[in-house]
Amino acid sequence: LSRPSSNEDMKTILSSITPDGIIAGSHDIVRAFRRKFKRHIPAIVIDCFDFAQKEADGIIFCADHDLGQAAADFFVSRGFTSFAFAGIHGEDHEFESFNSANREHGFSRALKRNGQTYCAYSEKLPPGARQYTKIRQLSDFLNRLPKPCALLAHSDLIATTVIKTCHRLRISVPKQIAVLGIDNDKSVCENISPSVSSISPDYVSAGYMAAETLD
Repeated sequence: LSRPSSNEDMKTILSSITPDGIIAGSHDIVRAFRRKFKRHIPAIVIDCFDFAQKEADGIIFCADHDLGQAAADFFVSRGFTSFAFAGIHGEDHEFESFNSANREHGFSRALKRNGQTYCAYSEKLPPGARQYTKIRQLSDFLNRLPKPCALLAHSDLIATTVIKTCHRLRISVPKQIAVLGIDNDKSVCENISPSVSSISPDYVSAGYMAAETLD
């Protein structure tokens, strides 16, 4: 059991084991093993939608629609009547854009079921970026929101950008805008004040499903 964090780690793993099957978070890892051993190794990829992949691999998705729905249900249960979603789009971030759209859809569907509407902000991120860069447009959006407002961010990193922008605008978080992220990345959530509340995808169950499917 290994967690490669660099190309050197990947080389070490490739030289030390001969796998009968692969569970990974990237098709690049799967392809590296197949090139190394010059054969088709059965593989399951967790929560990584590769639009270019041509291998007939299994893919286990965490239910992004359900994550958005859970956020909406939580906000409604806390008495909010104004809602917003902060997402991303663009071909340079296809997988993240895919997740963002599905999370927004689940959020929208749950709010509609409760007779609620929401405001949406989406930004096309430049290559390599993981947070918003068009702060003026984001600022205009946040200023226009009816407050108090409950905002779901597509990811924890997007949530931190929203919070930092609220600080610059002197918008109180969470009193005026309550921000909820997704992914529960503690290294992100705990390094901003106030810390980001976040929904955690059920990657443990995804791991069990991947193992069962591979077996």
